[in-house]
Amino acid sequence: MANPTRRTFLQVGTVASLAAVGRAIPLIAGAKAVPVIDTHLHCFAGAKDARFPYHARAPYRPEPAATPEHLLKCVEGAGVSHAIVVHPEPYQDDHAILNIALRWGKGD
Repeated sequence: MANPTRRTFLQVGTVASLAAVGRAIPLIAGAKAVPVIDTHLHCFAGAKDARFPYHARAPYRPEPAATPEHLLKCVEGAGVSHAIVVHPEPYQDDHAILNIALRWGKGD
């Protein structure tokens, strides 16, 4: 990526940090694994998905999608055991994408 945004830099740095921490925690024989939790995760349908348009006054409009399936692959690859999905600001008071993400997380 030629000109990464601050958001992209922070996302990549967070995933890399979580992966490093998850691998660095030693496990005692018979002990449960220490959970690694991502406490602030957003789902975006992407700018091209007409089902989930960004609000007219959205403070930012992510071009690529960040679907629940994609994010699950990312967190699993980083050793994250749990994640908290937070409503994305570009959708303002439209919670449709959040509802999809939360239902998906329950296995629907």
